[in-house]
Amino acid sequence: MRAGIAAERARVESEARRLAHSGDYTGWRSIERALLAQNCFTQVSYILGNEWTQSELDRLCHLARLRRKQERAKTKEALT
Repeated sequence: MRAGIAAERARVESEARRLAHSGDYTGWRSIERALLAQNCFTQVSYILGNEWTQSELDRLCHLARLRRKQERAKTKEALT
């Protein structure tokens, strides 16, 4: 595999995980759409075609959204 392709695949994985940790996405499919919309990666389908990666991104999204929900509840509680 060419070094350029390997580097891009690593960037796609890193960006996908960053998006998952943000709490703004519901799962790997919404992350896939976001990455494809950026039009700067050619390896999105390759990376996100892996079932383990899909599962991991779904898990990270779920945890990030739970964390965000808990933080909102704490903030709301502190304000009352």
